[in-house]
Amino acid sequence: EKAVSLGDGLISHDDLKQHASNLHHLAITHADQGRYAEARALYQQSLASWEKLGDEQGRAATLHALGIIEASQGRYAEARALYQQSLDIEETLGDELNRAHTLLQLAIIEADQGRYAEARALYQQSLASWEKLGDERGRAATLHALANIAAHQGRYAEARALYQQNLAIADKLGDEQGRAATLAMLATVASDRTEKRKLNEQALEIMRRLGDAANVAAILDNMGRVAQSEGNRAEAARLYRESLAIFERLDKFRGTAPQRRALISRTLSSAHSAASPFSGISGGSV
Repeated sequence: EKAVSLGDGLISHDDLKQHASNLHHLAITHADQGRYAEARALYQQSLASWEKLGDEQGRAATLHALGIIEASQGRYAEARALYQQSLDIEETLGDELNRAHTLLQLAIIEADQGRYAEARALYQQSLASWEKLGDERGRAATLHALANIAAHQGRYAEARALYQQNLAIADKLGDEQGRAATLAMLATVASDRTEKRKLNEQALEIMRRLGDAANVAAILDNMGRVAQSEGNRAEAARLYRESLAIFERLDKFRGTAPQRRALISRTLSSAHSAASPFSGISGGSV
């Protein structure tokens, strides 16, 4: 069996491949726990092993994982460069599945920076790959992301059409979580308040049944905003209070979240004062 040099000694090709894979999976464990420095160091070791092996697929996967680490910490330029290296390899290998995933990640970092035209173009490329693969889940995720961009830019008719396509896929797959999330997003772009309420109630019923407390809280927050827009202060206060209680129970208020707590608290206070209208609130969307 072919041997590969590692440090001062030699290691078999298969053993080095297993070593690279083990490092990669250990890095994932650290990343999942927020230990990004440790994860990055392990991914770099794994990458060096894939390079010694001449394993381009392993190299692409590790570059992609390093991109996720950088993006999660807001280092978008570094993330973009890593994803692009991964994408170049995937295109050379003809790896359509991982190409679709990497295009999706590139689109996400563009959208996170408000570069919506660039994000839309990348999402469209990713969508074409999912369609080529016949991957309905990938297609649904990308349609949802495209709808989010359209909604953010005020193109509500386009957003509704994309969310409806997403909803049809969720129904076809029997994906209750996806169905609820899409109903909640459809509520945010519905033009009629009655329709907004109906869609939110449908989404809320599914999320409660699934036991998804975080999304129950987010939907209650959205429903509070609908009540707020209708001038129903008492109902808005009730919904915001229930949402706030769930978020606090889940210990979601970390980082920038105390800012959100303050916004909700101020809104609750204003709900009891007829002379004080609601202030704007940045509610959570599903």
